[in-house]
Amino acid sequence: MPLSTSLRYFTAALIMTGSAWGQSNVDFSTQVNPIFQVGRAGCSAGGSCHGNGAGGLTLSGNATENYDAIFGKAGNCGLTYITPNSLNGSFLYVKISSNPSCGLRMPQNNPNYFETNQNELALIRVWIEEGALASVPLALAEALELLPAVYSLGANYPNPFNPSTTITYDLPAGSPVVLAVYDLQGRQVAVLEQGYRKAGRHSAVWQGRNQAGESVGSGVYLYRLQTSRFTAQGKMVLLK
Repeated sequence: MPLSTSLRYFTAALIMTGSAWGQSNVDFSTQVNPIFQVGRAGCSAGGSCHGNGAGGLTLSGNATENYDAIFGKAGNCGLTYITPNSLNGSFLYVKISSNPSCGLRMPQNNPNYFETNQNELALIRVWIEEGALASVPLALAEALELLPAVYSLGANYPNPFNPSTTITYDLPAGSPVVLAVYDLQGRQVAVLEQGYRKAGRHSAVWQGRNQAGESVGSGVYLYRLQTSRFTAQGKMVLLK
């Protein structure tokens, strides 16, 4: 799962938390389980993420099997793998979040994984604190899917245009944004969007005017989106 996707999940979880605290808004199968798949978090072939033997945990590719394997089952150090609403009572969280007094920090193949992937650790924390449910209500699941998976800048429409055109862009996480129009000499013509924008799909309309509100001439113009993590531009044609 790309980092941008995990950020999408984390952001969505935080957005929903404020409106439905006490009810889990994090879906295990689509948000938590992918973190522990082969090739991520130091997981090796066969799904071994947290060691074998006493207190060991082997996860497969099946989210339902993994949920059954960790929920309410004894881990080690007198803890169960997952105890709803209790981080310190959840063996899995204790083993991945710090250097535990019982045994080594996990994942065994990459014990520092969650140091550099704090967003994934935070997502697991939110999931446990909200009750560690297997799935979220349908309405919330649909809302989560509405958030874009990646940054993108859409083609303006219509193009060519007269007198106005619409530009769309996607943000998988909230970010400062500047969406501006330039001429072919690189001179800024107008600023359409500026400031912080929440995660989601956004649009802006250009009326073919400069920053002073004056109509500009026919020709080719560039529009450029800049965020804290992403920059892209497109080309549009104004015909009069």
